[in-house]
Amino acid sequence: MEIDTIDDAILHQLQIDGRMSYRALGDQIGLSPTAAAARIDRLVAEGVIERFQARINHRALGNTIHAIVDIRFNKTQYGDDFLPLLDSLPAVTVARFVTGPFDCSLEVWVPSSDDLSQLLVDLKKTGDVAEMQTRLVLMVAKT
Repeated sequence: MEIDTIDDAILHQLQIDGRMSYRALGDQIGLSPTAAAARIDRLVAEGVIERFQARINHRALGNTIHAIVDIRFNKTQYGDDFLPLLDSLPAVTVARFVTGPFDCSLEVWVPSSDDLSQLLVDLKKTGDVAEMQTRLVLMVAKT
């Protein structure tokens, strides 16, 4: 699918505010609300926009520690025990399987250092984890 400058502007505006009305979106980019809606419908139908979702303020929920946990697995394949474990850990908000010295990079939010410590213990329990490196996030400049 070819994206023109209007589609690009729509995508930019929706990343800023995915709940903006068609009228507000149209005003921002110079389209009628009907034309803005038709463009969005086409971007959804073509698979450019996969879904609309809420951005959660984790600090408002009491999670003051934001960390990245990089994991290298013992095996060349990802362990059978690891993926189901992720579903049981709500503190893990993003899991990316990556190239490089680590196999997986997790984004986590927890209320305290004790909770972070317990999360790291829980991740090690599967036996699939050979090495972990944890970094605290100081600031997010762009998402």
